[in-house]
Amino acid sequence: SAELRILPAPLTISTGSAQKAYDGTALTAPETEITGLQGSDKVEVLVTGSLTEPGTAENTFEISWGETKPSNYQVSLEPGTLQVSANAAQVVLKAADASKTYDGTELTGSDEVTAEGLPAGFRAEIEVEGSLTDAGTASNHITSYVIYNAAGKDSGAFFTNVQTVDGVLQIDP
Repeated sequence: SAELRILPAPLTISTGSAQKAYDGTALTAPETEITGLQGSDKVEVLVTGSLTEPGTAENTFEISWGETKPSNYQVSLEPGTLQVSANAAQVVLKAADASKTYDGTELTGSDEVTAEGLPAGFRAEIEVEGSLTDAGTASNHITSYVIYNAAGKDSGAFFTNVQTVDGVLQIDP
């Protein structure tokens, strides 16, 4: 007696890969490729991979088989890679300048900062050290800073090219 066997067909499902520098937004690569479906069979692939902070992750996905029988296929899954690198674009944090006419009281530095080069929604907070009582000039020196993303999370470690510029305190005679 003859035996008929139907072997599962090879089916490959892959997702895209992408990379970018950190900017506080999620990196996704929704592209998919499905090869090997037979006849009128259909599957739906929903890409679920997402990466926001620097690192590498698999571009994960979910398969919805619908009316198609998974047992008819030998499935090969090929997820792409998502990669977010640290942001190397120049960020300049400049402490505020302050001035006044001599009145015998101390002029101290302000924690106000001008930030250039940060992605939209980001902000920086600085701490400064500087004071002046007599006529002359002194530095409004930045002693530390924190860069916050749009959600308020400290993200300074993800920026590799931060330059600080001290402000100037000035008391005129």
